[in-house]
Amino acid sequence: MIRNGVVADEILRQAKKSSVDAIIMVSKSPKLSSYINGSTAAKIVRHSDCSVFVLKHHSATMIER
Repeated sequence: MIRNGVVADEILRQAKKSSVDAIIMVSKSPKLSSYINGSTAAKIVRHSDCSVFVLKHHSATMIER
């Protein structure tokens, strides 16, 4: 699926349209303070109607194994 627009807005729109139970995403932000201060992940966490799980980048690599 390819969308044009603000990333967080498009993810939220599609999640609502598809009635998803959860959004799982990876944050490349190395510090929690960077995450809280305006990242795409932070916007999705604040505005989502469903559960949102944000993994640190290195955690995602471990899941692939």
